[in-house]
Amino acid sequence: MTSPGNTISPSHQGPAVDIACWICYLFSALCVISKIWMKMSRGKKGAKFYQLHLDDFLLILTLSFATIFNVLLSQQVAFGMGSPFFDLTLDSQVRVEKLGYTSQFMYVCTIGSANMAAIVCGIMLEPTKRYLRLLMAVCFLNITWILSAIFSIAFQCTLPNPWDSLGSRCIDLIALWSSIEILNTCMNCALIAVMCAILAQLQMSKKKYLLMSLLSVRVILVVPVAFKIHFLLQHHVPSAEYPITGNWKITICSALIATSTIVATCLPFLVPVIKNLHSGFTVGDVQDKFGVSDVDETGTAGSSHFQILQIRSFHLSNSQDS
Repeated sequence: MTSPGNTISPSHQGPAVDIACWICYLFSALCVISKIWMKMSRGKKGAKFYQLHLDDFLLILTLSFATIFNVLLSQQVAFGMGSPFFDLTLDSQVRVEKLGYTSQFMYVCTIGSANMAAIVCGIMLEPTKRYLRLLMAVCFLNITWILSAIFSIAFQCTLPNPWDSLGSRCIDLIALWSSIEILNTCMNCALIAVMCAILAQLQMSKKKYLLMSLLSVRVILVVPVAFKIHFLLQHHVPSAEYPITGNWKITICSALIATSTIVATCLPFLVPVIKNLHSGFTVGDVQDKFGVSDVDETGTAGSSHFQILQIRSFHLSNSQDS
């Protein structure tokens, strides 16, 4: 049988999967690199590595996981993902399943570390104890989600072949992945609510609502998650033409979810108008609500502009600092 090569057809979707996943990766990588470069380039003396903070390093870690995730997906395509699974050689079938199994770990790590970067940004805003406790609760949920997802994936099928979802006895993989995605979506919605509640305390111009809108972009996760669950429910294991790890539609949805999470984490830092948010803070507002003592003698946090994204990671500081 002649190899279809890079030709896209109904029975050979591999190249389309490869292109879609790498476009998603490049877009998320551009966002991460732009955020980090903007942070390093702040000031008059060029890029400074020490200006990076914990959330930046978490995003670098996220991008590393995303890179491995996409390389594994490309390898799956190279061995036949996107083509009828049982038309592949036995060796290719095994490789597609093993690569897909490994990519699931990288997927969870990518999502989890991106969520953690967003949570750290909220913690670095130094909110009141009430909101700090809520952020710590979300942080605990995120860590629990990561560990439970990794454990479930590791033992999803019987040993010694936990990657073999067709030839081994497995737990309900459709229920597993639906639960993983739903819990992640709910956790992100909770994070949006807490972050917006923190920002709602700011006595600023109407531009604060723009920032709240940017932080709320995470809700876009609902779209690819809904499609992924839809395709999961269509995947009937007893009559499946391919394993879940070889389902190209589910794979594309996973790439979109990872990209959406990374972009939503970086987006608030990439809009220049955020640098011009006006201050309405008093000394008490700044010190009591955000724990910031860098206030000038006039009793306000800065004379003309309050750079909201400049508390440590966000780096809240006086715009007239020398």
